[in-house]
Amino acid sequence: MMEKSSSQQMSTRRKSCVACVKAKRRCDLQKPYCTRCSTRGLLCNYPRTNPGGIENLQSFDLAFEYPPYTNIPTITYQFDDLLNPALIPSKNIYLSKERLDSCVQYFKNYLTNIVQYGRTPFINPHLYNDALPPCLQDVYCICAAYLSKTATNETLIFRILSSKFDELVSKRQYCSFEDELASVQALNMYQIIRLFDGDIRQRGIAEAQFQVLDAWAIHLRQRGELELPPSIQSSPYREWLFIESVRRTVLMSIFLRAIYYAIKNGFCDNVADMAGLPLTVRGELWEAKSEGEWMQATRGGQPDVLTYHEFVDVWDGGSAGGDVENFQKMLLVGCIGEEGLRTRFLESLTRGVGWT
Repeated sequence: MMEKSSSQQMSTRRKSCVACVKAKRRCDLQKPYCTRCSTRGLLCNYPRTNPGGIENLQSFDLAFEYPPYTNIPTITYQFDDLLNPALIPSKNIYLSKERLDSCVQYFKNYLTNIVQYGRTPFINPHLYNDALPPCLQDVYCICAAYLSKTATNETLIFRILSSKFDELVSKRQYCSFEDELASVQALNMYQIIRLFDGDIRQRGIAEAQFQVLDAWAIHLRQRGELELPPSIQSSPYREWLFIESVRRTVLMSIFLRAIYYAIKNGFCDNVADMAGLPLTVRGELWEAKSEGEWMQATRGGQPDVLTYHEFVDVWDGGSAGGDVENFQKMLLVGCIGEEGLRTRFLESLTRGVGWT
């Protein structure tokens, strides 16, 4: 009996994640990450995992090369079918090189956007009028340095980036809701730099760090469904801006991962995850330059919130209304590519849908 009990305990121990075993803490065995690692921003590795899927992100090859994707077969779907999980014949969606290249260019542009304008489609400067969080100040400085990267200073730049990543992780369990949002926004920007720099080692590091980004994005979304920071509840505009920032930041995290692994593996395997994520339909609300402009645009009502799939369906049907801004263009390009987007834009001119 004693021998059997010992064997059972060892089996249970093997199922616990490495971090909990090392810390001698109870692991709740949640997948893809246990609760303890998620709340502390720790890398959650299980000794045994099923091949493929999100829980294998901790394994990477520093000699990784992008596979040639010029000959990858492209499966063509109707525009509104691409994000409908019920209509997808397989969990894997193959995207053309043209679509992937377009999305990567959007990502790279965000590095310039933050330096030149202090904003990206998921980081709105009006949310931080009072004070820019330190981690986003770091992002600004690192992006500015990265855009001036040379063979001489690139090692220093990536060393600083690594230091700032470690700093984010070390402060994770003590941060406020506002700081948590800013932290995930910062991680998105750091991932863009590393994934698409062209350096094999940086890509490998970024692959491993997707585990942290995924866990934080999931927690951010869950937290956003339950609470709001007291500091923003006095203003409908700031309340909406914070919530929409959470939506966009989470969607960006998952979209970024989807595009990267579509490039690496030749297909996108988390379409269903993205299809159900929410965002506000009307892009001009995000682009509003003041609370007064936002109030006028909303006309006192609540902005329409749709899932990614619903947004694509409504936009394709010509009934979305308002402007289509940069973030929404990126999401649409991921579905139909630049050429398809241009075609539908010309069709939309007769429907009165704007374009910014």
